[in-house]
Amino acid sequence: MRLIFRSPIVLLTLFSLLSMTSLVVAQQGKRPAPPAANQPAAANTPPGRANIGKPPAAQPPAAQPGAEEPPVRQASEKKARPAPQDFEIDKLPPELEKILARWETESAKIKSLHGRHSRSEFNKTFAVEKVSEGEFFLETPDKGRIDMIAKAPKKDEVSSRKDAEGKPYELEKGSSERWICTGEEILSFNEDDKTYSREELPESMRGKNIVHSPLPFLFGMKAEEAKSRFNMSLISVGKDSVKLKAVPRMDNDRQNYHEAWIILDTKRYIPTAVRLIDPNGLETVYMFKDITINDGNFGTRIVARFRGNPYKPSLAGYKRHIPNEVEPASSNAPRDGKPQTRQAGGPVGGTGAPKRAPNEVLSDRPQPPRTTAVPQPGKK
Repeated sequence: MRLIFRSPIVLLTLFSLLSMTSLVVAQQGKRPAPPAANQPAAANTPPGRANIGKPPAAQPPAAQPGAEEPPVRQASEKKARPAPQDFEIDKLPPELEKILARWETESAKIKSLHGRHSRSEFNKTFAVEKVSEGEFFLETPDKGRIDMIAKAPKKDEVSSRKDAEGKPYELEKGSSERWICTGEEILSFNEDDKTYSREELPESMRGKNIVHSPLPFLFGMKAEEAKSRFNMSLISVGKDSVKLKAVPRMDNDRQNYHEAWIILDTKRYIPTAVRLIDPNGLETVYMFKDITINDGNFGTRIVARFRGNPYKPSLAGYKRHIPNEVEPASSNAPRDGKPQTRQAGGPVGGTGAPKRAPNEVLSDRPQPPRTTAVPQPGKK
């Protein structure tokens, strides 16, 4: 089952970019664990200087024949390894510091958001652009919803992206999906095959603490949090907008994406576009429009009137998808000479590996192989 994002948590990126609301601030002065993978890259060598480190120590003179050998240095005389350095945050340019502080201040006032958006997924390998569009909702501190509807390209419509030979990408319709965060769980729907998955949020990620998830933009960060987790850059400044770049510093973030580009409207301090590049090179661009802020949840109430509560969807007509679920070997013991397996969203029964629904893979990452229980020799 293919969901809106490679990982459901990636969804959190979009809403927190839309609303950098306040959160529980990490303890000041706390030093993270010292693994090298979570340390920022070393500073570049200044221009004109070779990166050769300290000059080599003077070598002792060669021993003369018959001379007495010097005593072997004991292990206890070795110098102790220096303590790991604090995880320092690079000082940002004053203009960028001011933008982040203002973004935090303005988004802290946001209680609800509603608007429309489009999504374009660019596959460089096959020169293909897939397009979907829909609407989104946000209610602080932890409710959100994104609806995606596949958009078939018009007859004469041409992609704005071109390949290395200058030919436009081939346009294809995307997928129809929904993603809903109720504050306690994440529900992901695939409208093409009428399946859904459910992922419960741990207590530590509910409420405002949801910003500490692997992709924290959804429900907001403070400026200091953004600086500690990302290498932030100010790319350009326009009349009514700025372009920012965020590169994850931590392994947990890098697993989901390695670059985020944001165009920020400086009148209301909400993003109008977000560009994400995942570790496999897949590029996804979101464009936001018709955004209303603090409308008293008017958009939500309109949807609720005609389609029901947007955060309490009906599951009628949908089959639950549980990826790679099979019964333990003990419960698969055959009672009629046939091994029993559990099919995703279905009852126990049948033979062979569970039936795969179309597009059932949760992410672009390789999925573990499915296994099939085998009857024990000699048993009937």
